Amino acid sequence: LDYIDKISFFMEECRTMQIQVLPPSANAGDYLFSVEGERTIRFGLGAVKGLGEASARAIIDEREANGPYKSIFDLTARVDLRTLNKRVLECLVKAGALDAFGPDRAQYLDETAAILDKAMQYGQRRQQEANSAQVSLFGGEGGGDAVLEPPMPYVKPQTLIERLNAERETIGFYLSGHPLDDFRLEIDTFATCAIRDLEQHRNREVTLAGIVTRVNDRATKTGARFLVFTIEDFSGELEIALFKDDY
Repeated sequence: LDYIDKISFFMEECRTMQIQVLPPSANAGDYLFSVEGERTIRFGLGAVKGLGEASARAIIDEREANGPYKSIFDLTARVDLRTLNKRVLECLVKAGALDAFGPDRAQYLDETAAILDKAMQYGQRRQQEANSAQVSLFGGEGGGDAVLEPPMPYVKPQTLIERLNAERETIGFYLSGHPLDDFRLEIDTFATCAIRDLEQHRNREVTLAGIVTRVNDRATKTGARFLVFTIEDFSGELEIALFKDDY
């Protein structure tokens, strides 16, 4: 969990071995990575950045005690809100951990719809009712049912790049796909080396194919411009500096 580079390496090994790696889920898996079926691994909730161990374990413990969650509102109504906040919900959405509830991730993240705020408010009201001593003698537990789940609005679905970038933000790399997936044929045809295999090609000319993920345009003390950028392929990433004519 603490070494993203190692996870990236094993993710690529899984792709090579045709072992499927499923996203983390509030309704499946565990804190650590777990096995589902003969050739499927479930990503652990503990590997989601910004979630925290207390939040992850609270979600898992409640699910194991009382069954799967039906929606994001059911989640906030049931999980101890001392371990849950809007930021945690946002991390869960971006990592794909709430995909089991159906709506596109964009519906949760749209600021105008404010679903994450509404989910927290809904959970607070439901838990306050459950903890209140003022329960109707005739209504039983019906008071909780009076708090209706807010409707999910229509929001334009995320693009592939938006979804993948959010996964990279919360998990450390692309999980449900890769920006280069549409170019596998070209990469297999024209690239002569993967980034992780560069050490085997010292002092030889190679052709890499990847996506530029970071760019830093800088200057030396004498004012000469140079560029430092990071290129990433399926196997890893590489930082490259360009000076003078190369720049």
